[in-house]
Amino acid sequence: MNLRTQLKDSKVKVVEIVPPTVATDLHRERSDPDDNKKEKNQNALSVEEFMEYVAKGWEQDKDTIGAGMGVELVEKWEGAFGEQYGKAAESFKVGTL
Repeated sequence: MNLRTQLKDSKVKVVEIVPPTVATDLHRERSDPDDNKKEKNQNALSVEEFMEYVAKGWEQDKDTIGAGMGVELVEKWEGAFGEQYGKAAESFKVGTL
């Protein structure tokens, strides 16, 4: 968010993606390397499901894209802090820190 605020007047678009647990083969060093799979975690998304959320967010030109449980997290954060952050971001000017 801060990077997006800092670059708001540039040609760079910063998109934040808030992922949930995604059923990949990353983190194989865990004691249970399959704890991110749907069979063991009801909140896990498949890679395909995750990418559907991301593609939809890009199509809607969102700055923050939540997927799965991440959607609720983004909504909660926005509800609790969004207005306050927006006011602070409006007063941000490069070089004034």
